Amino acid sequence: MYRLLLFIFLLPAACQSLLGVDDSTRFQPLDVFQLEHASDPQISPDGTQVIYVRNFMDIMTDRQRSNLWVASESEHRPITTGNRNDRSPRWSRDSSRDS
Repeated sequence: MYRLLLFIFLLPAACQSLLGVDDSTRFQPLDVFQLEHASDPQISPDGTQVIYVRNFMDIMTDRQRSNLWVASESEHRPITTGNRNDRSPRWSRDSSRDS
């Protein structure tokens, strides 16, 4: 049983060394602070814009943060900025404003 567990844990390391995987290109724990992802996209009623939540990590507080962004065919800009937690964007019925 112990040999099997040892084999399971050592196999990935052995394969990487045999294949010559460079450690500098592997995902490191601090790399998580460089990742961003979009969520909760909302298409405007007229179909010309999308508002969404842009999620990121704050390295100083080790917390997830989010801002609202809007994108259209001609522009892509933030609606909110900073280390905030903005979420759940919604459009007014006539697309005159977002919230």
